[in-house]
Amino acid sequence: MRIKLGNTDLSQVDEFVYLGGTICSDTSADRDIARRSGIAAGVARSLRNIWTVKDISKDTKVLVYRSLVLSILLYNAESRTMKTKRGL
Repeated sequence: MRIKLGNTDLSQVDEFVYLGGTICSDTSADRDIARRSGIAAGVARSLRNIWTVKDISKDTKVLVYRSLVLSILLYNAESRTMKTKRGL
């Protein structure tokens, strides 16, 4: 596909991030899930000091996990197309 903006030809890419989600030309959600998993894991690692503090209750730590880590991991999950991988 060839798209021009003024006198500039726009290049076509196979993958880009839009509103925090990875959009791929192959319509697979695998890259988006991998990207979000990595971001969520990074946030969980950055909260290492919170997880080891004895003065913070377990319930509070669970709330922090749900609000910060899970929200990043699951954001936009309802719009992903889920497919079954062959051979599994």
